[in-house]
Amino acid sequence: MTSYSLNPNLIIVDGPADLMVNITELYTEPIDLDGRRSDFFGAVNILQKDPLVAIRGTGNSIFNGTIIQFVPVRNILNVPITVTGLREGLTGELEIKTGSIHLEAVNREAVDRFQAPPDFLKVDCSGILEPGNYILRVYADSQVETMDGISLRVAPEEVGIMIKAAGEKP
Repeated sequence: MTSYSLNPNLIIVDGPADLMVNITELYTEPIDLDGRRSDFFGAVNILQKDPLVAIRGTGNSIFNGTIIQFVPVRNILNVPITVTGLREGLTGELEIKTGSIHLEAVNREAVDRFQAPPDFLKVDCSGILEPGNYILRVYADSQVETMDGISLRVAPEEVGIMIKAAGEKP
């Protein structure tokens, strides 16, 4: 919740003068913010802590709360990119050997505790049959995207790879 207002924001109270001089603020019943994802409003009772002090009017106020969702994000740099699916007799050399991961989740703890497992970022060479230069998509372990409501983006999205016959000199 980024801000709130009460309507009315001023009320009149009556009571003995010695009690009145010490009243600088009044309190409302607790307002539950759990699960709130958008602006909301509702009537809230003003708490009457001293029976000698009377609140004029209805004894409640309209509470307006402004909610702004902050999406926790985290960037993880220098994550190794693994070459998978390379046919026997071929070797591959990536132009870029590491990538980065941009994580987003509703839950800050899920973003903070995420650790990229080994071989998390990959390029799949199973469709390559002969030596040459190729551009392949970099992908992440798909099981992680559904874990803890995490969504992620990988950079670079594609990477160049030079495929050579095993034992071939550069």
